Amino acid sequence: MNNYFSRTKTGSIDPVTLSREFNDIDNRITSKISAGNDIQQVKDTIIGVSRELSDISGLLSSYDRERYSNRIDELLKATNANRIGNSTTSVAGRRFKFKSKPASVQKLPALQNELFKNKITIDEEVPCSPTKLTENEDIVLDLKQSHYSHLKNCRVTVRESVAFPSSFALSISHADTSDISLKPIPFNQGSIFIEHCENCTIFIICPSKSNIQIRLHHLKSCKLCIYKEGQGTSQTVVIEECASCIFDESCNEKVTIQNFSNLGFTSTGKQSYAFSKWLAE
Repeated sequence: MNNYFSRTKTGSIDPVTLSREFNDIDNRITSKISAGNDIQQVKDTIIGVSRELSDISGLLSSYDRERYSNRIDELLKATNANRIGNSTTSVAGRRFKFKSKPASVQKLPALQNELFKNKITIDEEVPCSPTKLTENEDIVLDLKQSHYSHLKNCRVTVRESVAFPSSFALSISHADTSDISLKPIPFNQGSIFIEHCENCTIFIICPSKSNIQIRLHHLKSCKLCIYKEGQGTSQTVVIEECASCIFDESCNEKVTIQNFSNLGFTSTGKQSYAFSKWLAE
């Protein structure tokens, strides 16, 4: 079995490295489909990539699971269209975004089974529903739930008495004017994905020997303090499409921020954050 994606020394996944490797694979597949070469082999590669991503899906943020799944679906459709001689929109340099779905492209059940389980499409974002809004509540993390969404004026905390496994994936989305206080994070490996939050306070302390991937996506006017315990350690934080966010200056030397907002990682991005003192003494 091919291993398409590299692991860290602890067997975890670095989201930035994964994005680069996925893009390289995507480019190779795109070139082969464009040239009409080895379509069956290309399809086998796509299925292999899909299987591996499915195996590590627990280490990925919901945002990454969705975008990789969506792209794999597009590539499978493109190989099928090529194989049956269907004419598609020009693939050279266009990443297979059909203006309309080719009428003769049929979904293949065997291939569809290789896509991510519980796939979530991202054709359009689901708006916040008032009936699902949680307001003015204190939420204590537990093992019964790994995703929290549509919060307003809430406080999310951890409690030492609540035991967690060593590896866990936590996601929080669509929070407004809420306090997310994970001091410290109750697990040593895994991921934290926070997206679509506004006017929130986010305080995250990672254990000194932890290996936790932190991704912040579409945050606006949030105040943050994120770092890893211990001397000479730094916690990596990936931010995407954030605006007017402030990291407390106390964590300036303890956090490494990587700013990118698309599938291809870039070392520079729009200035969406700054360091300034906001924590009280």
